[in-house]
Amino acid sequence: SASGWSGSRMEKGKRLAGKLMDSKGTGMHARRNPGLFLSDVDGTLLKTREPVPPVVLASIRRWMEAGGRFALSTGRCLRSARRLVEEITVNAPCILCGGAMVYDFSRNQLLCARPLGKGTLEKLETVLEEYPGVSVTLTTQEDVYNVRTNSRLKNRGVEEDAGAPLTTLEDIREPIVKVLFTEDDPQVLEELRERFFSGEEETFSFASRHFCELTARGVNKGSAAAFLRGLYGDCRMYTAGDAMSDVYMAEISDCFFAPVSAPEEVRSWADRLFPPPWEGGITEALRYALENGGALEK
Repeated sequence: SASGWSGSRMEKGKRLAGKLMDSKGTGMHARRNPGLFLSDVDGTLLKTREPVPPVVLASIRRWMEAGGRFALSTGRCLRSARRLVEEITVNAPCILCGGAMVYDFSRNQLLCARPLGKGTLEKLETVLEEYPGVSVTLTTQEDVYNVRTNSRLKNRGVEEDAGAPLTTLEDIREPIVKVLFTEDDPQVLEELRERFFSGEEETFSFASRHFCELTARGVNKGSAAAFLRGLYGDCRMYTAGDAMSDVYMAEISDCFFAPVSAPEEVRSWADRLFPPPWEGGITEALRYALENGGALEK
């Protein structure tokens, strides 16, 4: 499949799902802290290029007032995420760049970063030469740059990526933590994965049919969520997302939510579905998490 995941990984995720409580919290004992909630942004928390619905902001506040921790898990860069957290209050470190960075905005502190290696940059040179229709967007620890753009990125990408300045690979002096490929034809992106990025050096994730993210080996939203779980110990972890790159979080969370507007392959992983982001649907997920918070009893 486009995700490249093995059956064993999928079975592991479904076993985790099988441990979840029912809607009434059967067999569960809620603790004072309802847990940690990690939410994707575009297509989950909000509709891309639109503001966060006020009802969603109110739900996040209620979650935190009840003692819960809330953070973003996004493919966006640090600069873009800084603007987001001016509007969306968070009280836990956020996952950025598809899992390549974890950043604590309360302390303005980078907790971890995993850059791509030099071998990946050499492959990118070949991609630029042989696939002229594919846009290539580079994210460093601080910012984002376009080496090449296309109409798909300009019209459908998040504003920070679509409007990023044009540059060359040679002009990037900072470590690159993520590459975004955009292409009208999904088969071209699949070909890139098969030709260049199907080995052990990188993680190639489909954020949607036309957008793919490249991060270092073993780096994804799930690995970053596991890092956060290590910080907070035995608390219940909720995650939400609408893309295959978000499903990595399903494997290590206690409950994975997806909007009904997500692709079927993502919905099939979800323990619970909620209305689309333009209806403020994630409020339903936060409400469920608040009513059923606590850690699993073994």
